[in-house]
Amino acid sequence: MTAVVSVHARRGAALAGLLLALLLVAALGLALWAGLEQLLAHWGDVPLNITIDGEPVAQGLQLGAIDAGTRLALVIGLLVLLLLLALVLPVLLVLLVAAVLAALLLSAAVAVGAPVIVVGAVMLGLGIVVVLPVLLLARLLRRLLRGGRPRADTPPALPAPPAPHGASATIKP
Repeated sequence: MTAVVSVHARRGAALAGLLLALLLVAALGLALWAGLEQLLAHWGDVPLNITIDGEPVAQGLQLGAIDAGTRLALVIGLLVLLLLLALVLPVLLVLLVAAVLAALLLSAAVAVGAPVIVVGAVMLGLGIVVVLPVLLLARLLRRLLRGGRPRADTPPALPAPPAPHGASATIKP
């Protein structure tokens, strides 16, 4: 009975942690939205001049003068762009480090020179320093979503043997 309660308590704690993380992300998104909204509202005249076939089509762009719906769409588009950059840049960084390491290992295999092997080892060490935090963050996120590592349950305690016939027994809470 206590093992079931502890499993539910761990899941509840993991769920509370996940909800807190989501609340922080939502607050950060709201702060970014408000900041971008204020930036667009106070932006002055953008020097944009569009000329087609010698005739001016647009002279300057007033970002502060656009209507609220268009400004909201522009802010949402900027937030989506920032989110994509936050997701894509770590992946591109890992791919870049992997490509550099592969090129160094290939050059070490072709040249078989001691300085190249030393440089490859140094780059491998730098790659581990760059990739290890990303892997640890992924492991932490997986633990938060799964609720942690399951623990082995302890076997229940054996009941006390019954008192012999005619003897008295005390009941302990």
